[in-house]
Amino acid sequence: MKNEKEILIENYEKVLEMWQEKLNFFLRQEVLVYDMNQKFALEKNIEECKTKISELKEKIAELKKNDKIEVQEAKNQFEESEREILFSNREFWGETLKNLAQGIAHEFGQPLTNIRFIIQLHSRRFEKQKGEFVDKKTVLDCFNDILEETERIQNLTDRLAPITSRKSHIEKFDVAAEINSVFEREKAKLLSNKIVFSTETNHRRIFIEFDKLQFGEIIRNLLLNSIDSIVEKNCKGKIIVCVYEIKNSCVIEFADNGKGIRVENQNRIFEPFFTTKEVGGGTGLGLFIVSNLLRMYFAEISLDKNYIDGAKFILKIPKKSNL
Repeated sequence: MKNEKEILIENYEKVLEMWQEKLNFFLRQEVLVYDMNQKFALEKNIEECKTKISELKEKIAELKKNDKIEVQEAKNQFEESEREILFSNREFWGETLKNLAQGIAHEFGQPLTNIRFIIQLHSRRFEKQKGEFVDKKTVLDCFNDILEETERIQNLTDRLAPITSRKSHIEKFDVAAEINSVFEREKAKLLSNKIVFSTETNHRRIFIEFDKLQFGEIIRNLLLNSIDSIVEKNCKGKIIVCVYEIKNSCVIEFADNGKGIRVENQNRIFEPFFTTKEVGGGTGLGLFIVSNLLRMYFAEISLDKNYIDGAKFILKIPKKSNL
């Protein structure tokens, strides 16, 4: 049976984990910062997290060391620390959600505006004809234009689905085998664009505990980005995936010889709705979804900025699930 002090120490350690998780999130966001105001705000958040972590570690050490500590006073201090992190998280995620919602509203707003315009345009045409026969082609053109815009909305919804779904099924699986499975499903696109691929594992099977469907979505997004990049460069395409392990993590290097990512865009590629493709050519959600899915499993992704033959992404995933 745990005494009051042991329970209090456990509670402090949970709050400490929350601050550490928040710090790790901010540290990962450093690659996304592209303006001075954002940089200043991020540095301030990182410094706040480090200060709180240091204070909590000192408090935990004090509790463990001192048998005569005033438990009630320590409880009051804990409650204050807990309220602080919960309020801080609510404020931070509220701002994050607000920014994401603005982006979603903008992306959905465009096709909805187009649908409204199409309906108004054809309504005026029909009114001018006043009882005259409306030819089949005009009606079909109207329907097809609306259908095209609704498909655009559906595409946005489908792309967001992996990070909005609450369902997840953690299972242990062979990383390289699952990567090859995704490539096999997209084989038609690879063949039609004359792209070759290989998966290198140094003859070792590496397993992780992850949601297999979400992992497949991560690899698929990276693969489709690579295909688009190679097609735009119009070169003899090649995609190489290396899988290896470092301590308790699985590392995946996903490289292609496509057009690469321009230096001025490298810090923005994980932002929602950021795309360098022409209007209608992409949603700008692929890498945003990848980074968020990985973050859910305490994993991370980064762009190798020293790679010059195209683009190379490095994924680091814990082999054992923390969920």
